[in-house]
Amino acid sequence: MPADPWAEKAMLDWCLGGASPTRPASWFLELARGSPTSVSGSGFVSPSFVSTRLPVTFAAAGTPATSGTATNVSAVTFSATVALTAAASKAVGFNVWNASSGGTRLFYGQLSASSTMASGDTLAFAAGSLVITIT
Repeated sequence: MPADPWAEKAMLDWCLGGASPTRPASWFLELARGSPTSVSGSGFVSPSFVSTRLPVTFAAAGTPATSGTATNVSAVTFSATVALTAAASKAVGFNVWNASSGGTRLFYGQLSASSTMASGDTLAFAAGSLVITIT
């Protein structure tokens, strides 16, 4: 999962002593209807889901010998609440933010398989399935 330019700068500043960025107090996962990039999150808009962003917690990063990855601690489940057109309800990627609305995007990525959601459907991320790797 790539880091957003803000997160890249914060990591470089912290590691190299250029600045002391403030660590986010919380993290939120958002589904994306398009392919997220470094300049666009392509997130869903209300009321397509119960919550457009759901809280997510990450474990400490692994050791460098294990690729230096961090994964989500518990499952996160999105629930569709309204019927949308097929194009509008197709989840292709995801974003990790530091706020439940607004805020700063930290990471983004593609789903391994896109998912079209109808009213009443759910899309779950099992514990350990969101992997952040700094490369």
